[in-house]
Amino acid sequence: MVSAAERAAAERGIHLLHAGVFAPDEEAVRFHSSAGFGPRGILLSKDSGAHRSIDPAEAGGGPAPA
Repeated sequence: MVSAAERAAAERGIHLLHAGVFAPDEEAVRFHSSAGFGPRGILLSKDSGAHRSIDPAEAGGGPAPA
């Protein structure tokens, strides 16, 4: 799967791939590390406490399924 993503990215001129792994998923970190991914930058987040479903149309993801 990683190789296919790398090929598809290269075909489109994309040179930097990101793999989102959220701690403490050590198995995912090992998997992506073995595929050549390494740490880059810092991701900060904040839980607003307001949990609700997001309509894909509101999020810019196109029309919501019917």
